[in-house]
Amino acid sequence: MSTGGSRASRSRTWSTSGRDTERDPDLGRPPGGRAGHATRARRSQGHGAGRRGHPARARGQDPRGRLRPSGGHGTRGGTAIARGVAASPGREAACVRLRPARRRGPARGHRGGACEPAARPRAGARRRLPVRLAGAARGTPRAARGPARGGAGAERISPAARGRLCCPGGRVARGVPRGRGALGRARRGDASRRGPARRRRARGSARWARELLQPEHARRPRGGRGADGGGEDGAVSLADGVSVQDGVLAVGGVPLDRAFAALRRLEPGAGACWIYDLDLIEARARRFQAAFGPLGVHAGYALKANALPAILRRVRTAGLAAEAGSLGELRAAEREGFAAAERILNGNGRTAEEAEFAAREGVHSVNADHIGELDLLEAHAARAGSRVRVALRVNPGIATGGHDYVATGHEQAKFGVAAAEALEAWAARARWPHLKVDGIHLHVGSQLLEATPLEQAVETARQLAAESAGRGAPLGLVNLGGGFGVDYTGAGREFPLEAHAARLKGLLGALPLDRVMEPGRWMVAHAGVLLAQVLWVKRRRGAGEGSARRFIVLGAGMNDLIRPALYHAHHRIVPVRPRAGAHEPATVVGPVCESADVFERDVALPPLERGDLVALLDAGAYGAVMSSNYNGRGRLAELTVSGGRLTRVRAAEDAAALAARATEDTLDVG
Repeated sequence: MSTGGSRASRSRTWSTSGRDTERDPDLGRPPGGRAGHATRARRSQGHGAGRRGHPARARGQDPRGRLRPSGGHGTRGGTAIARGVAASPGREAACVRLRPARRRGPARGHRGGACEPAARPRAGARRRLPVRLAGAARGTPRAARGPARGGAGAERISPAARGRLCCPGGRVARGVPRGRGALGRARRGDASRRGPARRRRARGSARWARELLQPEHARRPRGGRGADGGGEDGAVSLADGVSVQDGVLAVGGVPLDRAFAALRRLEPGAGACWIYDLDLIEARARRFQAAFGPLGVHAGYALKANALPAILRRVRTAGLAAEAGSLGELRAAEREGFAAAERILNGNGRTAEEAEFAAREGVHSVNADHIGELDLLEAHAARAGSRVRVALRVNPGIATGGHDYVATGHEQAKFGVAAAEALEAWAARARWPHLKVDGIHLHVGSQLLEATPLEQAVETARQLAAESAGRGAPLGLVNLGGGFGVDYTGAGREFPLEAHAARLKGLLGALPLDRVMEPGRWMVAHAGVLLAQVLWVKRRRGAGEGSARRFIVLGAGMNDLIRPALYHAHHRIVPVRPRAGAHEPATVVGPVCESADVFERDVALPPLERGDLVALLDAGAYGAVMSSNYNGRGRLAELTVSGGRLTRVRAAEDAAALAARATEDTLDVG
């Protein structure tokens, strides 16, 4: 639990210029891990296909039984070097240039496939470096190969790498001479300067000579598998808004280790925090508007995804309205300047207070979940002397797949009325003279990566609108809800936003209906990171296990991010600073006294130590907004980044703040 004071929504801004070198008093070293980037490189897993026909090769092991990395770098397009992270699909990949080996032929057995552990050379066999340059035939002298792709002497990441940088550490395989080639030079410390287009002699040893390419040279990856589905090499694709600067993860241009150090100066006991890129949120909001605005869509950001005031201000700046699911969210939207016509009220358990707000303060529309709700709204609208527009939520009976908890349009879901009930209510709308019951609301589910269910819902709306018009009750509003999903795995499978907008234009055609949408997760998920410190690393050997099981205990728990426990959701887990050493399976857990407090099982991670920082990616939606005080733990601080400026917009809760909420009031029961 942090000790940063009460959880007031006050702001604190820091300058992040210069490097934070303060040491963690508990750990005796900088909070973000060891200073500097020169770390001892791991032993190479090799590149060669090894001995032909060896049975261990087909099982994904080397002859000594060790796992080999999957995915591979390929050879057409170049050999890439792992830092443990790479750019995600849709972003510019961090491409790598590798100085080609000199006077050395190709590695024996290298066929351009996946990275594998190099076998020990047979007795008397000619030894070669375990690297072959891209596009070179086996046995071709280097001079005959011509310049490497991407510039003289430069190699780039291969598309076959699927957006990952492979072969972590880059050490010469055991038994291979360390002479005149690139690997030998790397072992002597001749590594590159970090940053574009410059080189220097780096401190430390066992480094590959590399330099990041400028963005115009970057190749968009085809996708990579992250910590929740990646290979044993631990390569992870990065989310939008997350980059690597001088080897350190950064959000919005601010290195995460320096951000955490700045927070620790205000909250010395902080073990984790949330960080959001406001510029990315606004950019995605504007992209949504550009796709659906020409269709006349009135888009309302779903506050339930993340109702942080700083985020609400940015989506409003981008021209979005606000969709609220409770009185509290209505008040939050009102405080941040959303006018009555910019507030949409949702929810399936309408309260008298919500109905009164809608009638007195005004809203764009109310999505009524059942017919009885219309009587409640009518009573409050008549009392306030106003007229409230209402859309009936219809359950279309559309199954979307995914987790049951995010599927809302199937027949067993609690939401909405049957189509026949809606048709009867529209036809009888004269019963509610203070309501304008002329809308249909459809929301089939959340985290959709395909547009088919949404397009089926549109067809349902078209049919019901036509049938209602035939009964003499034409509709004037269609609310298509949200559900636009994001890629949590790094595989590059995002919701086809623009393509869906193009198809929607044809589906809706010239229907004379006002159109509403309610995006939420799609706006903010990629823009948020849960940054957590490693509290402990323990190994436990079980009966019959060949090796000890590794547990990494973080300063954040399921009370902070409940999605993995509640939905079995996966978030990529990435060390903030690169760590040398073999990636091995680990179970990443929190400190809460529940067996469900697990973020990920058997995720490939490098050796981590107490005090290291890791980032849980794509945590901007349904993260902090769903957190709790379970186990007496205070909610974490929330930070934002905009234009390179880091601001604490919400302080962490401390023990005093939690205790102050406990009161004793004697109630009169008559």
